[in-house]
Parts: sequence; structure tokens; C-alpha cells
Amino acid sequence: MQIILHVATLSLASIPDEELPPLAQEIDGPTYENYTAAMDNCVWYQPAVYDAASTIHLFSYKLNKDFLGGTELSQMPLSQYIPTSGMYSACDVIGGSFCYGVVKRSKSVGGTLCVLPECKEADLNNILKGVLLPLIAKNELKDPANIVSRLTSFKCHREDPKFKDDNDAIGVVSFIATIGFISIVCTVVCRCVEMNDMLKDAVREAKEKETPNEPEEIDMSTKLLNPVAKRSTETRKKSEQPEKRCFFLKLCDCWDLKLAVKELFATSSRPTNFLNMMRVVSSVWIIYQHIPDLPVENATENEHDMYDYMKSFNGYFYTGGLYAVDTFFFMSAFLVALLGVKTWPRTDPVLQQAKRVAMCYLDRYVRITPVYGLCILAAYHVFMYISSGPFARLAANGGSLAEPCGDRWWRNLLFINNFKADDPLCFGHCWYLACDFQLMVFGVLIVAGYAHKPRYTVLVSSFLIVASLSVCYARTRGSGDQYTGGFNRSYVKPWIRAPPYLFGLLSAFAYTSDANENIKIVLKNHSVRWGGYLVVGSTMIGCCFIPWAAYRDRVNGDTWSKDQIAWSQVAYHFLWGAALSILTLTFVNGHGGWVRDMMAHGVWEPLGKLTFSVYLIHPMIIGIAKLSYGPNLVHFNGWWFTFITTGVAVGSYVAAGLLFVFVERPVAATWSLLSGRSKRRAVKK
Repeated sequence: MQIILHVATLSLASIPDEELPPLAQEIDGPTYENYTAAMDNCVWYQPAVYDAASTIHLFSYKLNKDFLGGTELSQMPLSQYIPTSGMYSACDVIGGSFCYGVVKRSKSVGGTLCVLPECKEADLNNILKGVLLPLIAKNELKDPANIVSRLTSFKCHREDPKFKDDNDAIGVVSFIATIGFISIVCTVVCRCVEMNDMLKDAVREAKEKETPNEPEEIDMSTKLLNPVAKRSTETRKKSEQPEKRCFFLKLCDCWDLKLAVKELFATSSRPTNFLNMMRVVSSVWIIYQHIPDLPVENATENEHDMYDYMKSFNGYFYTGGLYAVDTFFFMSAFLVALLGVKTWPRTDPVLQQAKRVAMCYLDRYVRITPVYGLCILAAYHVFMYISSGPFARLAANGGSLAEPCGDRWWRNLLFINNFKADDPLCFGHCWYLACDFQLMVFGVLIVAGYAHKPRYTVLVSSFLIVASLSVCYARTRGSGDQYTGGFNRSYVKPWIRAPPYLFGLLSAFAYTSDANENIKIVLKNHSVRWGGYLVVGSTMIGCCFIPWAAYRDRVNGDTWSKDQIAWSQVAYHFLWGAALSILTLTFVNGHGGWVRDMMAHGVWEPLGKLTFSVYLIHPMIIGIAKLSYGPNLVHFNGWWFTFITTGVAVGSYVAAGLLFVFVERPVAATWSLLSGRSKRRAVKK
């Protein structure tokens, strides 16, 4: 078994023992020599750039110290351990593979190597495992083989993948191009029909000018005595009526790009318009939190600095991104209930109402699944060709974002991908869509119950909040994860994420009931309103402190007790939903002053319509930004983090705008046409 990573053409035997780090001296010399022989045939460096032998010994010592029982990372950038300056271009000249590797435990170190053409990616992974196995054994860690398999990973870039040789990618791109072609054809057809209608109107107006105007009102005697006047009046009224459009033209309207753009930028005046800004802010907040981890981890050379940044007060807003998801749960429930309570047919027969429930499920599924599936296809087959450079190999088959979709895509399309979250998730960030769909299934039933028995339904919903918080306490208490309460165990499960959703339902019930009149009376009191603002503001600020403190203490090695973990998670889910309820009921009743006016401004409505597509596509935009840098790993600092977040947010909204115009809106409009259940506001041409 090889046990030390040697990446030089020099013999380790020629290095005096006193020059080796203390922990490296403990490893037997003969094993060094055996390993050297294997490595001399695999890894190549530019000896003139640095002392490769001493560098790799420092790296080996670093692995031992920092990952196998040590306390903290060295403050030296990784490039001082494994320099990469000029290596990619030189490696490309000799036909080698430029490899990016990660060694993970509680913290990560990444590095780059140049592997000669005769060696394979698997050889390099075995080499690194050979380094860690004896070191793990010396530290007497349990299950060393399993630890090594999880800690090591090398991805090698020998040459850019050839798009022309990938039939699956060509098929996906052709399918996307076909969608665009259909939209363009339908747009041309609609414009031709529009021009034809305009021409008919012009001809009719010209004829009316040539013919003397007849009186608008013709009495009954005139009609009886003058049949010509009667026919003329009927002809004019008939011509003024809009012509019925055939099904083909209606279908073309669904895919008309001009109508899609109009619908995107159309604004309205609704009491709930302030939610649009909440959508946009929550979307950007989620992007900000996903920058370090999606679609690949450890794209920086100094991840220890990133940990220091996150555990400082700078990380307060980063870790608070967990609440953006709860905000979306709340808004989803509030809007579902608001629409359902106003339109639910209380007097219809039971079977008719059951059909209404089924159509609610089908309507949601058909509207979002085609866009969702198309993004998965694009990520799995095309993403690797969008990224470029030596690290683009990390995006092969969608990288960690979409590679698991090869045999797990069907879980996403059935919205059950969060039930078996111990496996690598396909489109991992979309656990939210599954959880929201599952909550919506029960939410529609609760809305239907409220239409018939409002008081009992409110009591049941309140009981469900208490039950969900009880389950949350029980599940997170044994998780050992003080930050999320256990991602697989609780974080992605609907029975844990239910409180903010149920708060959204109850807020809509209160707003649409007679109780809202009492709420309006209470809110007229200036002191009550400002007291509510103070409570909401302090609650939200305090809530953001919980995950930040948990993250900070985890990085520092301070473990919370089981009760601390459980109570923090209960408070996290309960308080945020309650604060959103107070804020929403205040704003939706017309209070909030300039803050509400700013949040309800028309500029947020088009951006708010794009949040679904932004959520789907933003990891790919992050990947393009992170994987297309160059031969050197990015050096993390706060300004880089801010600028890349800004760029990714803008890029995500631009890409989401195209996705909305070409796919999301046409699919929704087509379904509305076929089902006869149009819920979207008509946009006049």
C-alpha cells in the first residue's frame, strides 16, 4: 500500500530525515521508496518553479495535522503547498491531465496536479488514499476505509469534452432549439393575423367614411318600414363584434413571445403586491447562501479564510439565508389560501368539490414540471459544455448538481426526492419544490375544509403547528447538527417545515374572514402598529442570530447540547412564521407607510414572476462563474463573495427571463387553454 504523496522526479531517499516534518518522520522509510517509484511514473511538475519534494512533504504533514486530529488550518494559501503557477499551460503542452483534488473532513483543502498521459484519474485517487490510510490508522480513527472513500476526490481535465461527439447533449440542445423555433413561428403567425385584422379595420373604416352616417337609434316603425336600414344596422353591429379565433390561433397566442413579454412586464394594483419584493430579496438571499457550495464545493484555495469570514459577523446574513426558504413556504401558503377561499364552491356536490381538489393538484404539477424537467436535462447533458477551463471537468454530467440525476430523476418529477435524502440528491437544492408540493397537497385540503367549517379548520391548523414543532424537537434533538438540525433527518422533511406554511394559511384565513374587521380596528392604533413593527423587527433579527451562532460554534469546535439544538430549531421555524404573519396582516390591510410602498412598487412585480425560474437555474450560473476562472483556484475574500453574488444574481434573472418567455409562460398558457382553467390575468395585445 502506497502511503505518501510524492509528486517529484526526485528520490525521497535523498532527503535527510532531519528535513522532514516530525509526523512525516514517523512513517517507515521503505514504504516511502515503494511509493516514490509509483509516483515517479504518474505526476509531473516543473522542478525549476519550486522544490517539489519539500512541498509535498509539507502537504502530507498538513493533511496529518489538519484533518487527522489537528485543530486548525495553517494560514498559508494552498498554492504555497502545491503551487499551480503556469502548470496548466505546461501540462497541456505535454498532453497531461490537469487534476483538481479535494481532501475533506470538517474542513477542506483543494489542490491541483498534473498527471502524465499514461496515468488515469483512478490512479491519482488511489495515490491519495494511500497517503491517508496509514495516517488515519496512526490516529486510530474508526472505519478508515469508509473515511478515505469520503475524503478524497480527484477530477482530471485532459481535454475539453467534444460536444459534437455527445449525441445526448445534441438531442437536448435540439429539443431546446425546437421550443425556441415554435415560439418564433407562433409569434410570426400572431403578428400576421394582427396585421390582417388591422387591414380589415382600415377597410371597414374607409367604407364607413364613404357611406353617409345613419342614426344610431332607429325606432321600431323605421325598422318595419325600412328593411334596408335594419340590415345596415345589424351588419354594423356584427362587424364591431370581435371575430372568434380558431383553436390554432389560440394555441399560437400561448406561444407568442410578444404576449409573453407583455405578461412579464405587466403590473397590477393588488393589496398583496408587497410580496413581490419579499420574493426577490429571498431569491437573492438563497443565491448568496449557495455561492460557496453549489454546484461544486471548495472552489477556493483558502477555504479556511472562508470559514473565518462566515463565523465572523459577516456570516450573519449568510447563515440567515435559511429563513429565505421559510419565507417562500409562507408566501406559497398565503397565496394558495387567498385564492382558494375566495373562489371555493361551497355549495357544489361532494364529487364536484373532489374534482376541484384534484384539478388543483394537476394544475400545479403541469405548470411547473415541464420547466423543472427541462432544467434537469440541460444541467445533466449541457452544463459541462457551458463551463470552460481546467476546472470544467467538475461539471461533467452536471457535476454534483445533476450527476445523481442519471438514475434518480424520476424522484424529482414525482416530487418525492426529499424523502430519501441520504442519497446524493438530483438537483439537490430542489428539495424545496418537493417539500412545497407535499405541503400544498395538504394545504388545499385545509382550504377546502375552511370553506365549510372555518372554526374547526383554524383549530386543526393550530394543532398541526404544535404537532410539527413537537416532531421537530424530537427529530433534531438526536441529529447532532446544530446548524440545520440534520439535513437528511429533518431539514428537508415537510413535517418539520410545516409551521411557516401553516402560518401562511392562517394569515389568509384571518384576512378573508370577518375577524379582519377587528384587525383593522386594532391596527388603526398608532402605538399598536409601532409595537408590532418593533416585535417583528427584533424577532427577525434574533432569528438570524440562531443559525449564525450555531455555525460559528460548529466551526470553532464548540458542540451544542441536544436540548440546545432541538430548542433552537423549534424557535427557528416557529418565530419566523409568526413574525411574517404579523407583518403580512399589517401590510395587506394598507399600513406600513413608505416601507410598504417601496415593497409594493411596480418594479418588483416582473422580478417576482421570475423567482421560480431563478431558483431552478441559479446553481448553473454559479457553476459557470466558479468553474471558468483559470488554472488557479480563486482566493476567497469578502469583496469576491459580494461581487460574484451580484453577478450571479443578475445572470440568474436574465436567464430566468428567457426561460419564462420561452418555456414557463407558454406551458402555463397552453395548459390553461386545454384545461379551461385559466387563472392568469389576460394581457391585451
